Amino acid sequence: SPSAAQETAINTTWSSGKLPIAAAGNDNISSPMYPASYINVVSVSAVGVDASYNYIPASYSNYGSTIDVSAPGGELATGFGIISTIPGNTYDIYQGTSMASPLVTGVADLIFASNPFLTNTQARNILQTQTWDMGTSGYDIYYGNGMVCAICAFLEACDQMAVTITASGSTTICTGGSVTLNAPYNFNVNYQWKKNGVNIAGATSNSYVATQAGTYTLYVQSVAGCYLTTNAIVVTIQPNPVSNFTYLVTGNNVNFTNTSTGATSYSWNFGDAGTSSATNPSHTYAAPGPYNVTLTATNACGTSSITKTVNILNTASIENIEQLNVNVFPNPASNYINISYSLEITHDLRINLYNNLGQLLYTCQMDNMSGTFNKEIDISSLSAGMYSLEINASGFSDVRKIIIQ
Repeated sequence: SPSAAQETAINTTWSSGKLPIAAAGNDNISSPMYPASYINVVSVSAVGVDASYNYIPASYSNYGSTIDVSAPGGELATGFGIISTIPGNTYDIYQGTSMASPLVTGVADLIFASNPFLTNTQARNILQTQTWDMGTSGYDIYYGNGMVCAICAFLEACDQMAVTITASGSTTICTGGSVTLNAPYNFNVNYQWKKNGVNIAGATSNSYVATQAGTYTLYVQSVAGCYLTTNAIVVTIQPNPVSNFTYLVTGNNVNFTNTSTGATSYSWNFGDAGTSSATNPSHTYAAPGPYNVTLTATNACGTSSITKTVNILNTASIENIEQLNVNVFPNPASNYINISYSLEITHDLRINLYNNLGQLLYTCQMDNMSGTFNKEIDISSLSAGMYSLEINASGFSDVRKIIIQ
């Protein structure tokens, strides 16, 4: 008869993930027997053979609507017995549902060994559906859902094996960073991580710390031999940003071209309190002079800054030119240019030569100059193109375009 304490123990066992299995009894009656007839127990009836060795319900086996599955239990009257261990470290031949239920337990163990990730509900479903249909087609009160089939259960358990790997965070990582890849753990499973389809040496646990770009998968094999390759996770490396830019000076206006790599946002400081977050900004300066322009490039992995000096040249008025009396020759030139001018009073002089990007290529400072002045500049190492020659004299300036051939 049922026992509340016994049923509580059975239910606790079930709740812990176990699969209770019990013999239906050997009284050849249809009344429920316990513990086999509790809802969370697999009830096992016995299969015997007749004189012609055809499978039949064992003559002694209990039967009824609580039977779940059946298994060979022996029929000694027809010479069919089940070998069992007995006290004294020996064997004997027996019959009974207690001979049948261990066979069902063995198949259940095979199911869990084949696919350790199954729940007890899933394992029970496999045990009761992957059977040999005996007697009346479908379920019947003598064989239940049928006689257990070990190979059928093994194959179904393998087919239901499913393992998914996940990442602990973003799979786009910074240089020098990492992301942990995880799979469910089970001690009855062997693991082997792969990168781009190749085994990773020593990576045989259920988790792996990825530090390199690649496609990661996990090969999983149960102790019973079922195996699979999981879903793939692609890890990419986000490079650190590298900032750089070029610029083109036109009068007081400068067009900046951003040549940075790996950045997602930008910050410009034009050196005159002006700023911008545009990728390729333009900026107009209010006055001539050198300006230190800083570009900061940023992404999730860090920042990179670069500073370049942009020179805004002072454009001479006709009054300045007349006072300096500048003469530059030859123009066009190939190897040298000569500069001559005359000053009526003493001045400090500076000569600057710029390329068409506004980059300073040559400078010469001369103090306390007066009278007629001549200066020769070697340009033989410069590439052909247009250049700007700036001559400053104590507040006056003259800018000449020089063609180098």
